[in-house]
Amino acid sequence: MPYTVREYAEMHFVYGFCNGNARAAERGYRERFPGRERYPDYRVFQRVHNAYVEGQIPGNPHRAGRPYENADAEDDIVEMALEEPSTSVRRISRRSGIPTTTVHRIVRRNQLHPYHVQ
Repeated sequence: MPYTVREYAEMHFVYGFCNGNARAAERGYRERFPGRERYPDYRVFQRVHNAYVEGQIPGNPHRAGRPYENADAEDDIVEMALEEPSTSVRRISRRSGIPTTTVHRIVRRNQLHPYHVQ
């Protein structure tokens, strides 16, 4: 089970309080929060710190999953589908260099139907 965003923030606070010493942070976390069900390993403190340094928030579900497609690429795909209604998704994929599944997703999202005159 993943930690909550608050728990990650507390880990990072303790890690900083211990001057970046992960093993001391592990001990300090146990002392500071004695009633917790579980306690993170020293490596978790290192990973949490690295995530914050890289601009990520550990445990944040908003960044989880597939990244959003490029807006310019989406415009190009929609333009190709509208220019040539008889073209296929595979042909659009080959021309644009974008994976077929991504082209399918963009076409569906824009309610376009290749091979059907609109």
